[in-house]
Amino acid sequence: MLAAGLLTACSKKKSGNGPAKPQEQGLVVTLTDVSETTPTAAPGASYPFSVNVTSTMPAQGVTVTVEVKTQAGTVIPQPPMPPQTGTPIQVTLVDLPELKTCTVTITIASVNDPEKNSVTKTFVITNKTDGPGN
Repeated sequence: MLAAGLLTACSKKKSGNGPAKPQEQGLVVTLTDVSETTPTAAPGASYPFSVNVTSTMPAQGVTVTVEVKTQAGTVIPQPPMPPQTGTPIQVTLVDLPELKTCTVTITIASVNDPEKNSVTKTFVITNKTDGPGN
């Protein structure tokens, strides 16, 4: 009985669900080859640009979600991107409609904590071509 009492007295009590996981640095992101203040001119139906994560990259990387909408609200599907662990992140918009202006919304989110650590950037782009060969 004495031994059982000593074991109980010496055992360490656990509190909570273990140690708190360290908080990630908030994402800081810049875009290259597009303007967030004036419309960007695309020379065709596709347009490449870069997303630069200037803060510390989260250990498990980030997801990049791209949404392109015409002024009428029509969504132009963009290819999905796998999680990214390096920077810069290369993005290519596709199927931009001829002589139309679109709003591009890019969301960059931590794989580990997307609700608390994400950044959304928006810019406007216009495909300046009016058909093949022009």
